[in-house]
Amino acid sequence: MKSKIKTEKKISKNEIIMNRSKLITGIILITVAAILLALFFALPTDKMVFMIGDENLPYVQAIVLGVVGVVMLADAAKKPQEENSDNISGKAILEIDEEKAALNKKLESVAWGLFLIMLGGFAFVPEETLPKGA
Repeated sequence: MKSKIKTEKKISKNEIIMNRSKLITGIILITVAAILLALFFALPTDKMVFMIGDENLPYVQAIVLGVVGVVMLADAAKKPQEENSDNISGKAILEIDEEKAALNKKLESVAWGLFLIMLGGFAFVPEETLPKGA
């Protein structure tokens, strides 16, 4: 038997609802873009490579990540009328399925673990096996 939790929250017309995932993603993207720009200016041109066609354009990564980060930050704040246009009473109704939430938490934990194991595995790859510039 599935159990669902219903919560109702009264939303005023002037209140801004923040989408946390978009906010955090935007902050991370802008931070990575800033780090890439700092590396672009700090490192010699042959150390940072991002080829587009026959040209080395390493700053393109930072520009794209920065623009996407700004869009995510701008999209994180929504007025309740935009988010809940079908909800006339001004109440946001949220239904949470506990079984799906538990499964989502387990899958997320497994995915993070596998990602970190894969990332740590790169430390054991000898530099001789990688092609130069990779």
